[in-house]
Amino acid sequence: MEISKKKTTVSTKRVLQFIWEEYKVFPRDGLLAIVCRVIAIVLRVLPALYYKDIINLLSDSVISSEVASHAIAILMYVFWIKLSDSIFNRIMDFFLVKFEMDMQEHLYNKLFDYIQRHSFQFFTDNFTGSLISKIRKCVGSFERFTDTLNRSVISTGLSMVLVLIIVGIQYFRLAIGLLIVIVACAVAQYKLFRWAYPYQDRANALDSKLAGTLSDDITNNLNIKIFSSLTREAKSFAEVNHENTKARKGYYYKMMRVWGISRGLTGLILEVGTIYVALHLRGQGIINIGVIVLLQSYVLNLIMQL
Repeated sequence: MEISKKKTTVSTKRVLQFIWEEYKVFPRDGLLAIVCRVIAIVLRVLPALYYKDIINLLSDSVISSEVASHAIAILMYVFWIKLSDSIFNRIMDFFLVKFEMDMQEHLYNKLFDYIQRHSFQFFTDNFTGSLISKIRKCVGSFERFTDTLNRSVISTGLSMVLVLIIVGIQYFRLAIGLLIVIVACAVAQYKLFRWAYPYQDRANALDSKLAGTLSDDITNNLNIKIFSSLTREAKSFAEVNHENTKARKGYYYKMMRVWGISRGLTGLILEVGTIYVALHLRGQGIINIGVIVLLQSYVLNLIMQL
């Protein structure tokens, strides 16, 4: 199936400007959600440092009640850090939900006012169902964009920065190697998503067309019955439905390849490659066992966020 390479008429910059204008309507809740998220991310990277100390303590010392007590005392720090992390995440969820719901309410009202200002000819030339579908997708896209920004971009970006700083303190060259692998995988992932985008664009357009066809047939139900055109309309709808299903399958298959290559291969390289290098460094006496545990914890955390 040949996909058109034609670009959309709305630039990414214009879309981001539109989103930013909406974000500025409710700045307080959005800002508080980001602050709580940042604090939670910082707290999330700390337990691995304490676990490193526990492993080093148990591996370098003769096991005794005093050593065990010291390890338990360190473990209690982990408990309070994780508890604080959970609390800040719940506070973040509250402000994020409030921010998204208020923003969607405002946007629905804004789009209603905008659509009603169009001419009668505009409504004649466009399916009612398609217009409704586009409005719902526009509003829903704000929630998806905000969730992605909060839970993926900010979370993954800040986590990577903190992990690279901590690993760099332990062994600078290992942090440089991690950075190179992460950047290379990020570029490859971007290229793969760009490759799959035209298929997503086509699938979304056909989804709107399907909604418009269904809405039009329901609206004209009386005419269909009067002129006995059900067979023709059913055939027309089935063709649009089949075309939409085929396009979505094509998009999903492409995304399966994207996720399989970008996430699966990236995770494999990061996890096995990092521990492989760490074991060699351990064999040379450069790092201790606790650092290997620290690296394993951080790498797995990064893979889960990819």
